[in-house]
Parts: sequence; C-alpha cells; structure tokens
Amino acid sequence: MAARRLWTYSSSAEIQRRRPATGDFGADRAGTALPPWHPHGDAAEQAAVVGVVIVLDGAILAAGFASALAGAQQQEGDIEQLIRLITDLLDLEKIEAGSASLRVKKVSAEEAISKAITTMERFAEQKGVTVRDVDSGLEISADPDRIVQAIACLLAAAIKVSPQGSVVDTSVLQNENRVEIKVTSPDADISADLLDSMFDRYRERAAGLGLELPLSKELIKLHGGTIGATSGQPKGCTLWFSLPHLSAADTPSASF
Repeated sequence: MAARRLWTYSSSAEIQRRRPATGDFGADRAGTALPPWHPHGDAAEQAAVVGVVIVLDGAILAAGFASALAGAQQQEGDIEQLIRLITDLLDLEKIEAGSASLRVKKVSAEEAISKAITTMERFAEQKGVTVRDVDSGLEISADPDRIVQAIACLLAAAIKVSPQGSVVDTSVLQNENRVEIKVTSPDADISADLLDSMFDRYRERAAGLGLELPLSKELIKLHGGTIGATSGQPKGCTLWFSLPHLSAADTPSASF
C-alpha cells in the first residue's frame, strides 16, 4: 500500500500545480501533455497506471507473505531440531542407565534405510540435500525401530555436513558374515578424525553436529555391531556400521 499512497500524493501535487486559474482543464491539456494520473488524462494511460500500481501492491504483499512464510519455516525447523536433540539426549540417558531394551527380529536392510530416509526427508529438504535410497535383499537381526533410528542419526549427521545442493547416498554391502550399511556424503568437507571424535557425547560439538553420532553408536553397540567414519580425498565422508548377516536359516534371538 505504500506505493499507492506515494502515487496519490504525487498526483494531487501535480494536479494543483498544473491546474489553470480558469479551471479549464481542456486548455491545460491542449497546451501540455497531462500526466496519466490526471483526472482529465488519457483513459488508457490511467488504466495502465492503475494496473502498474496493483501489480506493485501485489508484489509487495507477495514478498511480505513469502518472507513471513520463510521465517516461520525456519523457526519450525529450529524447533524440530531442538526436539530431536532433546529426544536423542533422553535416549542416550536411557541406554546408559541400562533401561533400553531391544525387540530383535529379521529386518530388511533396504526397508530400514527407506524408513530412515522418510524420517529425515523434511530435514533434508530444509537443508537442500537429496538423500538417495538403495536396493538390497540383505537382512539383519535387529530391533526394527531402533535400527531405523540409528540409520536416521547417521543420515542427520551426513546432511548437516553436506553443502546445499549436494547428495547423500546410502548403500548396503555384505562382507563375509557381516552386513555393512553406509551413509556417504561425497561433497562433505570434514575430516574423519573430527567425525570420529563426534561419536563421543562428551566432546565439544562441531560442524553443526548434535548427539546423532553418540546415539547411533550406543544403538549399534546394543545390537552387538561396530560403527565408524571414513573420509574421502580430497573431500567427502562415509558413516557406517556393520551387523551380523542374517541368512534364511538363521533365527533371530529373543528380546533383551
């Protein structure tokens, strides 16, 4: 609306300045071209000006709405990140207190990764990072919810250290009698040493990381697995963990 008020003020001043003493607007128009916003100006020009003003007002309103929406989305993302941090902290405390339990069963590695990606989809979108799924027929013995949580933690960490517009890949490999699940960020610029230190919950946080890696470490340890990080050259990183491979003849152990 600021644009319209400015034009109205200018048009009134212009009309008062150009109005002849006799009040004969026709003579004024004959002598000098009137501005299109003048009451006796050309109707087509007046319509064009009105259209421009409406467009300007619409652009101002649209820009204001877009700015407000972006701010709200940023605040929502910050709240979600805080909730994840609190949840991770509570889960860590529960595991360290020995009160966490597992309901172990046969789990498809591909399905677990897909669910973890869905969990982190909104966060990845906010960060401008694309997470790619994987095809695999391998199975592991794990608690379905906890293993998805562990993978989601690795995805969150990889997304945080990845630049906007980059991708994060997931993969599943069988190495003898173990299955390795990997989360790779080819464009991350972070050393393996720093990543390794981030698995320690008592180390000072860096690279925007929270408690994702300490929690994933404890969850994988509960499953009897191993976890770690490697870095690429000259950049890139891979977060991984391995669990025993579950063959068709294997029977998952009982809950513990």
